[in-house]
Amino acid sequence: MADVIVERDGDSGMGAGLILGILIVIVAIGFSVWDFGFNTTPSHSTTNVNVNPPNVQINPPAAS
Repeated sequence: MADVIVERDGDSGMGAGLILGILIVIVAIGFSVWDFGFNTTPSHSTTNVNVNPPNVQINPPAAS
């Protein structure tokens, strides 16, 4: 019985999966920069919080 030898000629390029993975990474980085910006504050975050200090009333001691 003869031996079977399989050789792959001409397949030295990158596969479609690797190219698709690189494109997904580039799109994800672009979206992160667009959404968060370089100042790490999300562009859709417009929270405005005003905090007032509590009112504390202290009564003087009663005269005896």
